[in-house]
Amino acid sequence: MMLIDTDVIVDYARGFTKAQQFLNSTYKVHKYSISVVTAIEFVKGARDKRAQKIAEDLISKFSVMEITDKISKRSFELIKKFHLNYSLALADSLIASTALEYKARLLTKNQKDFDFIPSLSVESPY
Repeated sequence: MMLIDTDVIVDYARGFTKAQQFLNSTYKVHKYSISVVTAIEFVKGARDKRAQKIAEDLISKFSVMEITDKISKRSFELIKKFHLNYSLALADSLIASTALEYKARLLTKNQKDFDFIPSLSVESPY
């Protein structure tokens, strides 16, 4: 399973060619998921109702992974361990915890936000 980070979804929605080529060419081969945190961040970034509708339509193409008790507990542990030295953000800790819980590879352009987390498989999609 692959978990797509918010930055990749945003690039796709903005028409960034590399993001569109990547997701369109591999969509049928891989099952892509997003964290509910990514869904929330993406919808929150909409500036008007039209943009929000576009965001909701795009989100519907992915399996949205909810935050479970295990994910929230793991996120809390990651924050305690990494927020002081690495400025780990709450959203990133939840997304990383989701990837860890489901043993998914996290596809993000922001590898530096995650590369210090042990056992987390992170790669750049393009």
